[in-house]
Amino acid sequence: MPIKQTINPLERLVVGVATGTLTMSEIAKFMEGVMSARATRYRKLIDVTDCIAGFGEAEVAAFAQVLSNARKDRQYGPLAIVADPKRGELAHLFTTLAGDGLSAKTFRSIHDARAWLSEQSVSDN
Repeated sequence: MPIKQTINPLERLVVGVATGTLTMSEIAKFMEGVMSARATRYRKLIDVTDCIAGFGEAEVAAFAQVLSNARKDRQYGPLAIVADPKRGELAHLFTTLAGDGLSAKTFRSIHDARAWLSEQSVSDN
């Protein structure tokens, strides 16, 4: 099932909620939506508590490399991931995709994730 995406320009916030089996194709569509909305600098909150991973480590590594290459000319805002601790592979996926130099953190509670994001600065450039 796709990641339901909401982009709020006034708050400079992207919220993604995933359910069902999450595939790399759906993650790519989510990222394309963020890029086409010119929201890469926004804070991002992704809730993966109600989904399971439909991909392997090799797919994660390949997709992370594609994102790394695409990031060279863009700035990215902080990323908060809300994940079930029993399904840590999804939190690991998004922190891997966030890459080096980007602010990303995993939370068990959406409230904690929102509080952390509200403390993070967002570039205006």
